Formats: sequence, structure tokens, C-alpha cells
Amino acid sequence: MLNNKHKYTLLRASRILLAPIYSLISLFFKKNNNIVITASLNMEFSDNAKALFEMLVLKDEFKDRVFFVINDEDKREQLNSVYPGRFISNLSFNEAFFILRARYWFCSAMELPLATFFQRHLRQVIHLGHGMLYKKVGLIETQARWYKKLYYTLVNSSFTHTVATTPFFQKDISAGFGMQLNRVLFTPQPKTGQIALPKTIENVTLLNKEFTHILYAPTWRPYAPVELFPFYDFELNKLSSFLAENNVHIWLRVHPRFEQHINSDLLSCPNIHLFSSNNFSEVNSYLVYFDALITDYSSIYYDFLTLERPVLFFDYDLEKYNEVVGVIDEYKRVKSTETTGSTEHFKQQLLAIKDGSFDLARIKEINKLANYPVINEKIADLVLERLGL
Repeated sequence: MLNNKHKYTLLRASRILLAPIYSLISLFFKKNNNIVITASLNMEFSDNAKALFEMLVLKDEFKDRVFFVINDEDKREQLNSVYPGRFISNLSFNEAFFILRARYWFCSAMELPLATFFQRHLRQVIHLGHGMLYKKVGLIETQARWYKKLYYTLVNSSFTHTVATTPFFQKDISAGFGMQLNRVLFTPQPKTGQIALPKTIENVTLLNKEFTHILYAPTWRPYAPVELFPFYDFELNKLSSFLAENNVHIWLRVHPRFEQHINSDLLSCPNIHLFSSNNFSEVNSYLVYFDALITDYSSIYYDFLTLERPVLFFDYDLEKYNEVVGVIDEYKRVKSTETTGSTEHFKQQLLAIKDGSFDLARIKEINKLANYPVINEKIADLVLERLGL
């Protein structure tokens, strides 16, 4: 069987085959004011693409002219039951022509609403990305393949802009997606605005403010499953007792494909829980419920910084990760605290979080460096202005 990586490569390649035809046809369509959005592989309703759609569909001036491309029929039908007529595919010629007439295209991944070339000369096409870079992505990945480089070259010929939150990221974003520096647009990320609009939850444990809640969100590794609590002195029973004694709850947020790899003994601990994407789809919509974050190389770090709350780093395999995937050159500059090296160190950090003595000076400094200078509550309106809508 093909692994996901090769399956997705073949899927992308197959869509490129029609791109020259659609690119030529697009020259002859008069553009309307419609807005078409898409996410990963034209199959997901997620990330910055979803956040932007939800910003637009709530506003009267946009709600009747914003559309989202989802080629998964079941997902599309389900989403159209919530937002009637807003979700389309790009699999028929009629729908392809509908997309080609739209003046605005937005994408959170390296998939366009319709596979085409050089569309930035005909319409506004903005790549929103998945987040600001902590690990290397795209063309600057340590082991980027030739076919990936070719695909990026073809697709980014259509982008008017890709986005960065501040000048700090400009060079990495430019290099990662193969676009000139002047095509990097400074704007907040739409999904960061979700933090200001938390979704309601019913979990009585997570709602209990007498407890200390820690979100543990590690990055997936292409070479091995993530090691949770990767300490030489780790003993689950002792950690479990410590968490219970101090009313600390840890919520695990791993990549959906790897949830089944979590050791069942961990989840049997009363104070360690799975915070599954199956139940809580967009993590930014729930960040306000957590008093601190544990991560490693994930861009969730930058979103959580806007809350100016403690962050811990379990980047135990930095050397290996940098060798296989890569982290940005300024990794240490934007890392807010030292690596948690042992269970005892972890306990000390948890107590500092619990009693409010955790030093937030670096957190505040890096938040100013990495995030657009606007409060989360004002991101939605500012994003629409910056994107030219």
C-alpha cells in the first residue's frame, strides 16, 4: 500500500495535469466578486482556511459570495447542512468554471481551489499557511525532494502573496514557499483570532478553574512516534500521584493519526486526558481553557504566546529532528525557556505554573517579536482589511 506521503504526492500530480487547460480558459472569464477558499488537498475544512471562512460567512457583505472547496462528498454534504450552498467541489467542469470566475482565492496549504498556473496576474490569490515557522517547511526542509520543489514552483506561480505575522519570519517564509520577499504580506493569522472566540465545552474537569490545566501538544515525527514524557527518571505512578496531589491535569493533543499509539497506561492516569481533534477540531478555539502549554517544534507555540502564559519544551530529539526535518535558524532565539530535562524539573515547572511564579518575561518578549501587534479580539477585522476584502 502507498503511504500517505506518496498517496498525496500522486494526488497532487494528477490534479496538475489539467492545470494548463484551466489556466488558458481562465483568461476568458470575466471575474466576479466571489471568494473561494480551500485547505489541505481540497479535502479538509481546517486551519487558517476554516478560520477565514467563518470570519466571512458571519458578515452580511460576504456571506452570499464566499465558497469553500471540499472534494470529500460526505464532508461537503455535512457542511452544507450547516452552511447551505457554501461548499463546492472542483471535480466538474461547471464547478471549475465557477471557481475560475472568482476574483479572490485563499488557501491554507499548497493546494489552490483549482489547479492552475500564474493566476496572480488575473485575480488575488493568497496563501495563508498553517502557521508561523518553528520547524522548516516546504523548500527549506532538510530532505526536500526534487518533485516537491517542482510542485511548489508550479503552484506558487499563482500566489499573489503568502503571509507572515512579522518581519521576523519574512526570510524563512519567503524561502520555504519559494516566493520573493516582496510577496510576503504582513498580517495576523485568521486562526489566531479564534482564541478570542472560545468554543463552549461541556467537560466538567476542564471547566474546573480550581485545577491547573496543561495542554501537551507535540509535533509528529516522520521517523518515529513521539515519546511522551521523555525523561530518564520518568515513573508514571509517581507523576500520577504528584498531579493528583496538586490538582494538575494534563491534556494530550497528538496528531490524529497517532492517537492510537498513546500508551494506555498514560490514559488510565486520572489526571492525564486525551484532548482529541475528533472532539475538539480546532485547537485554537480552546486555548483559553489552558493555563500552560507543553510543545516542541509546533507553530501552536506562537498562537499560545498571545495569551502570555507559560510554555514548556519537551524537544528531547532536537538533533535528530533537525537532521531529518529541520528547525528554523533562529530556533533558540524564539524558544522561551530551557528544555525540560527530567521529571523533577517538570514538577518544579508545574508548581511554578500553579502558584503563579513562572517567569513570563521571555514569553512577553517573544510574543512581541513573533505576533502581529494587535490583540486577538481585533484580529478578524484587521485580517479582512490586510487581505484586501
